[in-house]
Amino acid sequence: MSNGSKILLVLAIILVVTGAGFLIGKNTEKKDVENKVENNVNYGNIIDEIVNTKNETINDNVIEKNGDTSNNITSTKQLLLNVMNNKQKFINEDNKEVFFKDFKIVENQTAKVDKYAFVDMDKDGTEELVIYTTSDYGAYVILHYENDKVYGYMIGVRSLENLKTDGSFMGSSGANSSEYSRITFNKNKYSIKTEAVYDETNKVYEIDNTSVSEKEIKEYVEKWNKKENVSWSK
Repeated sequence: MSNGSKILLVLAIILVVTGAGFLIGKNTEKKDVENKVENNVNYGNIIDEIVNTKNETINDNVIEKNGDTSNNITSTKQLLLNVMNNKQKFINEDNKEVFFKDFKIVENQTAKVDKYAFVDMDKDGTEELVIYTTSDYGAYVILHYENDKVYGYMIGVRSLENLKTDGSFMGSSGANSSEYSRITFNKNKYSIKTEAVYDETNKVYEIDNTSVSEKEIKEYVEKWNKKENVSWSK
């Protein structure tokens, strides 16, 4: 082989080796890039999973702390309906457990459902079930949920008129005398707080236990009458 041929052969070998090295380098670089991308994706997924888990934990803690979710509210309503429908007992004002069908309105008269409505009467965030009953006496039964128990109370119709969605109501002690009130509960007891009195016969006009003019009480009553009434179900 001539010297010229040897030189060409050496150059050819060098080119082949160099090209192979270049291709190997490119493939290695590509593989490294792919590994980095894959690692970044996996890392991102791990980060997302950690964040989501943390958020779920935070949400669970908030729910547990507040103790008030739509599911809890719904289950409380269902519990009150179950009591009204004689599926479960409640605690009456004598601190005894009874079924609704056995609850005495007065003397031998038991409560029979005519219509009912849910309304938060004591502003504690949980609605009471207010039931208008049919009887010769005429009365409402209020079912109240407190500390995993249901309590029931009887209130005469004249003491609870025009019930509003904000829980306030009117009571009448005479043809020309009206009281505007709210109610609070403590286990098997309840208390009615009178916020305003409009007694035309005796000229007694009060708002928050303070005497006011006839004009002021009329303005109060006019504003109160514009409040939304509860919607009754049957």
